[in-house]
Amino acid sequence: MTLSSLQSLFPGDVAVVTVTPGMVLGALHPAEEVHVRNAVPKRRREFTAGRHCAREALARLGIHGVAIPAGPDRAPEWPDGITGSISHCDSLCAAVAARVGRIVSLGLDIESVEPLSRELVSLVGTCAEIEEWDRASGELALDPAKLAFCAKESVYKADYPLTKRFLDFHDVEVAFDFERETFIARIGGVRSLHGCYGTDGKHVFARVLVTAPMPT
Repeated sequence: MTLSSLQSLFPGDVAVVTVTPGMVLGALHPAEEVHVRNAVPKRRREFTAGRHCAREALARLGIHGVAIPAGPDRAPEWPDGITGSISHCDSLCAAVAARVGRIVSLGLDIESVEPLSRELVSLVGTCAEIEEWDRASGELALDPAKLAFCAKESVYKADYPLTKRFLDFHDVEVAFDFERETFIARIGGVRSLHGCYGTDGKHVFARVLVTAPMPT
């Protein structure tokens, strides 16, 4: 159910792979191993699961045996001509990848469905957003603040490869259409990205897919 729920957010030309972080997976490539050589076991499991998913996603695109190291900014370095995104929480890891063309950037975030802690709500949302979340909270199965956290993370992951700009949560304002399970993210009040979200009952997923302008 988890994989099908996640796959439903993406078009068919995007490879989607999921695993449980505790699964026994293959060894890391030496260029990847260096990033977790001194990491605690939990971080190492999550990193390994993420790279496993990413490699499987690349294999479905016909690309085999390549390393996916992290750059100085800790973002995954995908092969030339590929866009992708990796995300994980304690109980699930996933990666998505596509060939650059119609799609120019992907952003995926996965979170557990547990509500966002109150001390984080004001860090994630503007006053106007929090008012909207409070109005919606009684009508939704998902916590609106946690959903917004997930959506903003997916926005950052899609935007950063294109702009190399670090975004704060308050740099992005998200407006939801809860009936359609979609959102529009305004970045700095000047740019917009569109996304959608879903859930398998245990996790909430958000994705942003940036496409190339249509030829005129």
